[in-house]
Formats: sequence, structure tokens, C-alpha cells
Amino acid sequence: MDILYLLIIIGFVVCLTLSFAFLAKGGVETLQPSRFLKPQYLPFQLYAVFAIISALCATLYNDYYDFVSSTNLISFCAPLLGGFALIASLILIPQKWGNYIAQFIIIGILVFLFEPYTINFSNFLPDWSNKILTIILWFALANSIKTLMNIESLAETEMISVSLGMFALYFISGGIPALLGATAIFFIGIIFPLFIYRWYPPKISLPRQTYSILGYAFSWLMIFGSAEFSGSCIYIFAVVLILENIIAYTKKLTFVKKYTNPSSNTVTYQTNLSGLSPDIICRYIFRINFLFIIIGCFQYYAPDSYSIPLLASLICCWNLYRLYNWNTLPNNLKESKQQIVSDLKKSIEKVKNNLNGEQ
Repeated sequence: MDILYLLIIIGFVVCLTLSFAFLAKGGVETLQPSRFLKPQYLPFQLYAVFAIISALCATLYNDYYDFVSSTNLISFCAPLLGGFALIASLILIPQKWGNYIAQFIIIGILVFLFEPYTINFSNFLPDWSNKILTIILWFALANSIKTLMNIESLAETEMISVSLGMFALYFISGGIPALLGATAIFFIGIIFPLFIYRWYPPKISLPRQTYSILGYAFSWLMIFGSAEFSGSCIYIFAVVLILENIIAYTKKLTFVKKYTNPSSNTVTYQTNLSGLSPDIICRYIFRINFLFIIIGCFQYYAPDSYSIPLLASLICCWNLYRLYNWNTLPNNLKESKQQIVSDLKKSIEKVKNNLNGEQ
């Protein structure tokens, strides 16, 4: 067995086990004598497990031949250390503005000091422009999961789906570096127990602000993969998350009073208000995401970076529309599985046509 696969298995089991242990302890013993063992600090403990296991794997594997950019152990581990700096800022400055400033500074330092974290948006743009755009995108992605936290386990559903898509992209086609694929699996290891504990009805409640550290780790994986020229694939994996945030913040920008809270503007939350249970919403979203994982892996072989992501965006919009109108459309959510399978067949046919056109 290749050493990386052995490290993936061991690292995933350790992350999963420690994550369950921390959540079980924090969920039951809510009155701890130590300040840092309180439930609100559980995301920090989960991040620490993820960062340490990822750094150990990078140290033991220590093979960066498949990275497009000049990556080494220091540049790989630097964002993991940046996460601990963010934790310190969240503890010392609990106000929201302090968190945002700390995020922006840490992300800016990482992008400007380390080459692997700059996305090449266009060859016609100067390097500093690509860096600034990367910082803005990274900052937006780091805070995107908090928009979905009004629905129990929905943020975790998205993080698991995107991370699973990244691992599938590595495992099936080598679309992202092996070490990055392994790190995505470790992230699933710490998030899956949180997904179980926050499934409706939730067994544990965590402050939205301390969730920022998990969003930071999640966005690091996405930015790193996108900088390795797999951005169109990762966009497809995360299309539900991205469109939900676009919808939520577009409503906020109308300056209508009832739209001031982005978390209340999402399609999923409005669907919940109309009477659909959070667990049904999460199941439906996961089915859609499974479709996008398959489409995203096919995108790696596509002749361009736009047509299939556009198709995925249209499919996502249609499914969010169907979810929002779950009680008025003629076909209800019980029939959604057949519709998703049909969408999958059409998408695969579209990919085949694109590949044939390339040949």
C-alpha cells in the first residue's frame, strides 16, 4: 500500500475519533471548570485536530511533485498556523469586526507571501490584481457557511459535499494534488461528527462566530484547489453554497428592511419557514450535491471552463426553485430523486458532447 493511502486511513480515523470524543464531552458536560473546554470552543478543538493531522501528514509524506505551483512544507503548513492566529483573535476580540479584520489580515499575508495561494483569474491581469481578487474570494468563502447556519446541519452538509468532491477529483482523475486530496478527507473526519450532532433536532448548539475557524479551513481547501487550476470543478462542487450566498446578499443589497439578515434570505431557510423540516431539506441538498460531485469530476476533462459550470448553475437554480415551491409544484420532493437522476444523465450526455467536440 502506498504510504499516502496509509496516512489517509490513519489520519481520517484519528480525526473522526477525536472529533466524536470532543463533541460528546462538550455536548454532555456543559459546565467545565476550564474556559477552553466550554461547548462554544469546540470548533477550535476540531480545527486543532485537523491542523495537526494535516501538518503531520505533510511532514511524513513530504512529496510535492504533483503541485502546479512551487509548494513546500512551509507554504503548505503556513495557512494551518494562520488558523491558530485566527483562533487567538476570536478569543481575545470576540466582536464580529475583530474577527473580520483578523481574517482579512491573515488571508492577505498568506496570499502575498506564498505563491500557491494565488488564483490566476486571467493572464491579462497583473499578478497583484489576481492576488487581491484571491483575497476577496477567500474572505467571502470563509464566511459563506455561516449564511446557511439557520438550518441545522446544512453548513456541514455543504462542507462535507465539497470536501468529498475534492477527494473524488484527486482519486478519480488526479485533478488536484494527492496531499490536498488527503487533507480534504481529514476535514471530512472532523466535520462528519459535527454533522451528526447538529442533525435536526440538534444535540449541540455552537455560536456562529466561533464557526469562523471551520469556514477558514474549508475556504483554504477551496482556494488551494482553485489555485491548482481546478477552480471550475470546485465551483461545481460548491454551486449550492455559492448561489445561496449570492441570493442572500443580493436581497440584502436591496436595503429592504426584511432582507437585512442574509441568513434569513436563503432559499433553504425560506423553505423551512414554509413548513418543510430541516432534515428533509438537508437530504434534498445532499442529493443535489451528489449530482454536482459527479458533474464536477467530469468537468476536469472538459474542453473549456465555462459551459459545464453554467449548466450546473442552471440545474442548481431549478432545484432551488423546486425546493422553494415544494408545496405548490405538481411533483413533490418524494419524486426529486428521479428528477436528479434524469438531470445527471443529461449532464453526462452534455459532457460527452463537449469531449467529442474537442476531439
